[in-house]
Amino acid sequence: MGKNLTILLLVVQLISCQGEDNGSISEQNDSHPKVGVIETSTSKQIEPNPKVGDVKNGGITETNEVISLDSLWNKLVFDYGGCLTGGQRVYKGRFGNEGCVMSEFSRNPTGWSEFFAHSEGELTPFLIKKFSDTTSTKIHTCPCMVARNGEVAVYALQNIYKKNWYDLNGFEQYASKETSSCLDSQQSWLWDILENEERREKLAEEWLKQKEN
Repeated sequence: MGKNLTILLLVVQLISCQGEDNGSISEQNDSHPKVGVIETSTSKQIEPNPKVGDVKNGGITETNEVISLDSLWNKLVFDYGGCLTGGQRVYKGRFGNEGCVMSEFSRNPTGWSEFFAHSEGELTPFLIKKFSDTTSTKIHTCPCMVARNGEVAVYALQNIYKKNWYDLNGFEQYASKETSSCLDSQQSWLWDILENEERREKLAEEWLKQKEN
């Protein structure tokens, strides 16, 4: 019964994402399915400070309220959400597609451009601090499960450096690993890595090296 319910939920999530994307997936050619304790990183205002309001005309409309980087992240991940439609993976040097909510090419932008307007120096340590957070977000890693906060942080780094986590030194074995289900996929492998302190620290080190290059 539990297994059937899990399958049913995954089917419902997949149908929902397909509806948002109108059946359009990027040209990414990959055999893999397209397929954390909350930690407040800082209360310090980051410059330049984006301002927040309603989602409109491709981003967050400006108001008089100055928003911190952490608050902006929470709005994008826990309030607005959306689907990734496989666009979280870097393919031929490009991150995203028209259906991916985190992408600059998204047909339904929710303000991620404001987030990525911050510098690599600000974003990299901010995102790494979220790796251990297993809280479920409102972002869906199609065609499988709802993304965790630490998982989304990894995808954000992939966009910044245009490199997949499984292309980093020490994780290359996952690039060619065959998937069998949503419970045995790039998403589930990443969850396992982020839940393991030693592996998580190794992943963080490799992203920091990207920042230094």
